[in-house]
Amino acid sequence: MHEASILASRWDLPVDVGRLLWAVIFGHLPTWARYTVLAVFLTLLTHALLGWLRDRSGATPDDDAPAQDDDTAVHESGAGVR
Repeated sequence: MHEASILASRWDLPVDVGRLLWAVIFGHLPTWARYTVLAVFLTLLTHALLGWLRDRSGATPDDDAPAQDDDTAVHESGAGVR
């Protein structure tokens, strides 16, 4: 190995930034402001999580397309099917 190599986890920087923000925000705020900031953060996190779950398990993009009759020709590709 090179002598100048530094081995670190990919999570080191995000964890350090998070700890810094936590200390800055929650170290100097009054209790009512801490709970307000925490409630807003958790609300946004919950909204993002529910949106991700809705997109993941929701309708496929083809569900919004108009239904086609069974007589409609299907596009034939040159790929062989086993």
